[in-house]
Amino acid sequence: MNRGPIAWFIQNPVASNVLMAVVLVVGFATMQGLRQEVVPKTEIDAVQVSVAYPGASPQEVEEAICMRIEEAVQGLSGVDRVQSRASENFGAVTIDYLESVDRNVFLDDVKAEIDRIDNFPTETEEPMVTLVEVNNQVLEIAVWGEADAWTLRRVAEKVRSGLQLQPSITQVNLSNVPDFEISIEISEEQMQRYKLSFDEVATAVRRSSLDLPGG
Repeated sequence: MNRGPIAWFIQNPVASNVLMAVVLVVGFATMQGLRQEVVPKTEIDAVQVSVAYPGASPQEVEEAICMRIEEAVQGLSGVDRVQSRASENFGAVTIDYLESVDRNVFLDDVKAEIDRIDNFPTETEEPMVTLVEVNNQVLEIAVWGEADAWTLRRVAEKVRSGLQLQPSITQVNLSNVPDFEISIEISEEQMQRYKLSFDEVATAVRRSSLDLPGG
C-alpha cells in the first residue's frame, strides 16, 4: 500500500487545497514587496581616483600618480583589487572592494588616504575620488538625413536639449558624432623671427591641450 505524501494528499483533498491556497497567498504577498524596474540598476563595487597631470607622458603619470595612489590604498580594509590606467596628461586608479564593505564608508576611507598624499607633482590638479556607477541605456534615437556631419550634429544637439528638459529623463549623451577640431596655422616668417621649429610649436600646443576621458 502506497503511504507517500502524494497518496496522503489524494486521501485528504481539503488539506491539499488549503496548502495550495497558503502558497498562493504567501507568494502574492511577497511579490508586492519586490521592487520592480524596467531597467534594473547596476552597481559596481569600486571607487575610482582620477588625477589630471598636464604635459606629462604616460610613464610620468604612472610613476608620479598611479603608483603613489596604489601604495596609499593597498592597506585599506576591504580592498579586493587595485587597477591603474596611465595615459598622456591623465591617470586613473580603480579600487574594487569586497561585497561586505559599506560603499560610502569605503569611499570616505579612500578620500582620507588620498588627502594624505603630499608628494604629487605641483602641476597636477586636485584628485577626484568617486564611486563607479553604470548608467543604463533606455532608448537610442538616430538622427539622419542628406546633410553634412556638422549639420546633423547641430540637429542632434537640439534633440538632446529638448530631451533634457523632460523631468523624467536624467541624462542624454551624444554618440557617433565627429569631434570638434581646432586648426592652427603658423606663419613661417613668424617662426623664423622667433627662432622656433614646428616640433617646438607642436610640443607647446600639446602641453597646453588637456584631453580628459570621462567615466
